[in-house]
Amino acid sequence: MPLNKYYEYLVLFICLLLAQAMHSRAFFIGYLGSLITIVILDKRIYTSYYAKSILVISFIAVLCIITTFIKSKSSEGRILIYKISAQILKHNFWHGIGKGNFGNEYLNYQYNYFKSGHYSRSEFLLADNTKHAFNDYLQYWIENGFVGLIVMISLSILIYFSIKKVMNKESNELQWTRLCCGQVIALSITALFTHVFNHPIFQTIFLISLFTIFAELLTSIPNKWKVISYILISICIYFTNYSQYILNFKNYNRLREADLLYKTGFVSESLTKYSLLYNSLKEDNIFLESYSNALASTLKYEKEQQILVKIIKLDNASIYHLNLAKSYQNTGNFRYAEEEFTKAIYIVPNRFIPRRELLNFYLLTNNKKKALITAKTIISMPIKVKSRIVNRIINDAQKNYCNLILK
Repeated sequence: MPLNKYYEYLVLFICLLLAQAMHSRAFFIGYLGSLITIVILDKRIYTSYYAKSILVISFIAVLCIITTFIKSKSSEGRILIYKISAQILKHNFWHGIGKGNFGNEYLNYQYNYFKSGHYSRSEFLLADNTKHAFNDYLQYWIENGFVGLIVMISLSILIYFSIKKVMNKESNELQWTRLCCGQVIALSITALFTHVFNHPIFQTIFLISLFTIFAELLTSIPNKWKVISYILISICIYFTNYSQYILNFKNYNRLREADLLYKTGFVSESLTKYSLLYNSLKEDNIFLESYSNALASTLKYEKEQQILVKIIKLDNASIYHLNLAKSYQNTGNFRYAEEEFTKAIYIVPNRFIPRRELLNFYLLTNNKKKALITAKTIISMPIKVKSRIVNRIINDAQKNYCNLILK
């Protein structure tokens, strides 16, 4: 077989090697599955049913080995994410939670899951500020409900039969189109195990590949028009993903100036700039975080609280609940402070700093009973990553526990 007539296999094999070099299990599985699929579908290559069965069984065996024995902790982390995601889907099967809302809703469910106390030690250590379902199809279904499921199934059927029709052609002049088929298959399989389709580069590859496949089936388009279409697709994708930064280019330059002023000690000047930028960048949590830090450093806690509440609506991460709790504590709003400390802890329960802050809060408010419970929890907590800070927090908790017992 002349190599130049089968270069699509070479390119896909190179992608497979790159995935291996980058230690990406998801992409390795995706490109391995893609190579096997196009070999089976390619009418230029004769494969018996026996050979096809061997290829499929081999792929399943490799999949089982990779997910079970390679980065097994990562696999366990995925299982926790799927477990909590399944609860979200159960409660929102028909109507979904809305596009772009998965990250915040997931952390709400993770908070409830760990607060209930019914979890394993492994799950405790693996929890994180997760923003993706690590399965693009599951996440799309959760966000868009039953309608989203129907859309996915319909598109999957259309894409499958389109790829099959292209691969049924025995012409040796379709290497580029077959390569595009391979890329669509690879990314589609990869999306089962990680978040692929929220990255502009993979969106571009996927949509350009789909366009090439459909163009081959529907009509004969001159190459120059294909290239123009590829450019337009790329521009549209990148503009869609980065329009906030493109349209607010000057404002982001001003934000960098404000950040520099804050870091160099000109806090009042930075606050003036932050307040002027608020209306333009109020949907950007990075800007809001900088603004809230500047407000906290000037003791403007009530305004800081307003900004932090806004941040949490955009990004429900544990750190923002912790910052809000400390802000409430500074204004004497102890009931809300305790609630936010609790949220910060149970959203990602394996972190020591939120528990230290809660212990200090109970010591400040003279709540001996809860301080003892919190100190005892810190002392007995399993450690995810050993560090000097963690050791110091544990030692301080032991001292506080002993002092509280002796009182």
